[in-house]
Parts: sequence; C-alpha cells; structure tokens
Amino acid sequence: MKQLKPYFLQVALFFFISMSLSAQSVDLVATVDVTPPLSNGQTFNYSILSTGNPYNALRIKLIYNPSVIQLNGLTPVYAFDFTPVNNTGTPGLVKYEAASLSGNITTDEIIFTIEFEVLDETQAISIAHNYDAADGTVVINSSGSDILGTANDILLETLSVETFNNSTAIFIYPNPAQDTVTIKLTNNQTAIESLTIQSLDGKTVLLKQMDSSSTTPEGIVIDTSALPSSLYFLTVKTIDGNQNVSKLLVSH
Repeated sequence: MKQLKPYFLQVALFFFISMSLSAQSVDLVATVDVTPPLSNGQTFNYSILSTGNPYNALRIKLIYNPSVIQLNGLTPVYAFDFTPVNNTGTPGLVKYEAASLSGNITTDEIIFTIEFEVLDETQAISIAHNYDAADGTVVINSSGSDILGTANDILLETLSVETFNNSTAIFIYPNPAQDTVTIKLTNNQTAIESLTIQSLDGKTVLLKQMDSSSTTPEGIVIDTSALPSSLYFLTVKTIDGNQNVSKLLVSH
C-alpha cells in the first residue's frame, strides 16, 4: 500500500494508535436518485457511502461541469469527530475531508448527500473523483496508509437517437440500460447486420450477428444483465453498409 503524504491528515493521524492492518480495503459507493432524461431546473440527490473495513480518515474530491449542473447544497450525514474541510464554494469542485480522533469510523454509512440542479439538459452529467496524489480522493487507516479500494463515478447521459444518414435513424432505449436494451431503426427498408458492444478499453463484450428475421418493427432486444455497470460503445452495422457507434450506459 502506498503511504499518504502528510497533508490534511497530519493533525488527525497524530491522535491515531499505530497498528498493522494489512488486509484493509474501503470502497466508496456513489449513487443518484434519478435516471435520464432530465430537464432544465430539475434537482436530484447525489449520495456517497463507505463500505468495507473500518477506517480513520478520508478525503473526497469530486469534479463536475458547472455549466451543466449546479450544486445547491451539501448535507453531511455521518457525524465525524473532525471535519477540517467542507468546500463547495468553487464551481465544479467538491472537497470534503474528515477524520475520527477517537477510533475507527463505521462503514456502510452515508458520508454526505448533495443536491444538484440541471442547467443544460442536452449535455451529459458527470460527477467524477479526482485522484491527484497531493489532494485527491483517499481513505486512510490508523497507520496512515491509503486503503481505498474502488470509487465509482456517476455518468447520466441520454443518447437515445443517433443518425446513420438522412433516411435512417437508430433508437437505443432505455439508455442507461439495466437488464435489456432495445435497438430500433426508423427505416423499414434496411436491416441490422451486426451489433457489437465494447468496453472503454476496446474489449468486445458482446458480438451478435443478425439473420434476415432478426430485425422487427419492435426492434432488437439485447440482454445486458450480465454486463458490469459501466459506459460502453455500441456499434450497429446495417446490411446496406452503414455503421454507427453510440455510447451505451449500463447501470444496475
């Protein structure tokens, strides 16, 4: 495990009893209470909680696009002993630092919630962690080591209609998808030849070749229940030589 440089945690860790906790790991789980499509002026809540082993301090640094969403307020939920930083005054940035001076922090507890308001319904909404070595997101145990396991970002994107050419459009819904996604063409004179879903690192996670009876007026239904929650690229090829690449968000 990497050793945290002594920035904000220096004061808090002074009170901690040093001990070896080599098997520790803490995940930060972020959720929101809405799914796209969203509208201008709509508000939604972002929450983040910790799961896994007890820990002694954390720093959460989030970044977002202030021209797409605005932060209306942050409400602390978990009662930390020591909260030196709760900074939401800079548009596009959330920085929250907290620690326990008396012992381990209980996990499976919501740390804070944020109310956001939609400013531009045409743009994707991204709320992401920053992992800068000096002041990014970390979770610290009593020996001063970073024991952060995973921390998920939030992406809310409505990309339901894409265009092949002037006569054919493709509908992808729901997007985000949970257990299934439907792909439908507006042009009844053509058909889908193949569907490919790739992860962000370029790996093909699904390849489906179609026959002449695959494309129906109701569209093609793809099972996404086995895909991990993530952003993917969906490539649709038609029998007349058109190809379209769209973003597909799977969120269980």
